Amino acid sequence: MILAEDKAGNQLYVSSGTVYIHLKAKQQTRKIGVLKDGNLYIRRKKEHIFRKFNAYGFNLALIKSLGLDANIVVKQEAGDTLKTTASNILEHGKILNYLKDGFETQIFMPIGNFTL
Repeated sequence: MILAEDKAGNQLYVSSGTVYIHLKAKQQTRKIGVLKDGNLYIRRKKEHIFRKFNAYGFNLALIKSLGLDANIVVKQEAGDTLKTTASNILEHGKILNYLKDGFETQIFMPIGNFTL
């Protein structure tokens, strides 16, 4: 099932509960996370932190497609679990566009805006 497609033709889709993105310019597919009961579950390693904002990045189209009340649960490599909602990410996140580099538009949520 296709969740969203951006203006560059990148597609977000769900297969057996797993969310993937197909990057058209790079002809590459990557796993993003798992959708369960309308909530998104993601694993992140330390190198996924965007140091400029001390934030984790999320696909903007995916966050918008989930609905404002959807929970986003990030399981960090160190074992901590961070939680927030799609509306909190949209309210406090910073949007950066990587379309010219063959990637998608992302929204970066500062780690301090999550709850543990």
